[in-house]
Amino acid sequence: MNWRLNYKGKALVISSGLVYLNSKHPKGLYIDEIIDMIEKEPNKNYYSKETIKNVLLSRVENNEEIGKERSYYSSINLWDLQPERDFDKLPTTGKELLRNRYNSKARRVNEHQ
Repeated sequence: MNWRLNYKGKALVISSGLVYLNSKHPKGLYIDEIIDMIEKEPNKNYYSKETIKNVLLSRVENNEEIGKERSYYSSINLWDLQPERDFDKLPTTGKELLRNRYNSKARRVNEHQ
């Protein structure tokens, strides 16, 4: 397998589902917004932000709401992370998340269950 560089820029990986790049913004949060929230309150373990989104068919309560804007809250809870890999240590605050690098190992799968 050949590896190639597809992206060069800021990245913040909180979990396998929360990978933030300039082009990726899970939960409607952008990398610069997350960094700003953490820098303002670095000792917190929970960050949330109100985001405005169009109402989608999957979230509709009545047909009149489709396409209209609605407020939603998106959050990141560092104490609620459920990693799919084994870590010696995980961040407990936003400051730790930004300052450190956390190495992991793949989990062994028990083949004889």
